Formats: sequence, C-alpha cells, structure tokens
Amino acid sequence: MQRTCRNAWCKQPYEVVADDLAFYDQVSPVFAGKKELIPPPTLCPECRHQKRAMLIPHLAFHERASALSGKRILSIYPESSPFPVYGIDEWWSDGWDPMTYGMPLDHQLPFFQQFRMLLSRVPRMANTNNYCENCDYCYSAGNAKNCFHCAIVHRSEEIYYSEMITGGNSNLMDCYRCQQSQHLYQCWQCISCVSSTFLKEVY
Repeated sequence: MQRTCRNAWCKQPYEVVADDLAFYDQVSPVFAGKKELIPPPTLCPECRHQKRAMLIPHLAFHERASALSGKRILSIYPESSPFPVYGIDEWWSDGWDPMTYGMPLDHQLPFFQQFRMLLSRVPRMANTNNYCENCDYCYSAGNAKNCFHCAIVHRSEEIYYSEMITGGNSNLMDCYRCQQSQHLYQCWQCISCVSSTFLKEVY
C-alpha cells in the first residue's frame, strides 16, 4: 500500500507492507467482543521517528540543584521541571522514603488529573547511568568508561557522539547501533567490525 506523508513539510511517499497490516490486525484491542482495528500510519517512517524522539530528553543536559541535597548535579531535566530531581547516588540511597509521595485515589476527580499530580510529586533520577566511569554527559549508560555525549551505551569504552552502542565496543565516534566493534567512524548497525568508516548494516 503506497501512501503519502500527511505532514505538509514532508509529503514523502512511503509503503505500508502486508506484514505491517497483519501486525496491526494482530495487536488491535478487543472491547466488548469487538475488535477495534489500529489504522495504518499516516506519517512516513522518518516523521514518525521525529515524533517519538521529541519525547526523549537524552543528550540535552542541564546543571541544576538536587532537590534532596541542594548539590549541583548534571541532569537531563532542567531546573524549571515541575517535579523534584535527585542526583543518581541520592536517588538510589536510603536517604529518602518513596512511600511519602503516595496519594489516595479520589473517585471524585478525573484519574489523569490525579496521575499528573502524582508525577509532579515523585522524585526522578537526574540521569540513568549505572556503574560508569567518566560518562557524566551520557544518557542511559551502564558499565561504560570514558564516553561523551552518547545515549544508551553499555559495556563499552571510549565512545563519542553515538547512540545505542551495546556490548564490547571501544573507540567509536558518530556511530549508531553497533556491537562488538572497535575503531569505527560514522557506522550504522554494524556488528564485529574493526577499523572502518561509513559502513551500514554490516554483520
């Protein structure tokens, strides 16, 4: 099925294949015995990606005060955020009781209004880095070392300006979705590659 992106600034053609339609049918919910079909997308894949990405605050960092200790911390949430933000070590510590932020459900008020109130009360972690060394300017990093301006980097070291780098990588720059690779520059979806540039989908 050929379609045209509905965004006025895009209007690019894209295809919705039969497997996509079968998947939408498979995951469509059933209410009171009637299946409510999920319609095919009206945006091209690139515009859909942009809409999803705009809700992910990774790679935008702010210096701010911790709401728990007042110390200056680096966070993906700005100072103007409506909810409290704790430093990573503070958030994992026993220095605060998460049960104090609970709220009783008021059946007289709309659920989502109360849910929004709860979200504005519960502290959030400044960033989601765990067991990292020198990776302050990374988002969602784990067991990583010496990485800068990366998102979702795990078990890797010396990674710069890259995203979704997992499992045994080292010395990568401007890469996306690479695994078990070393010394790459501007590579995309590569596995077990060494000393290469401008590769795409190499396994």
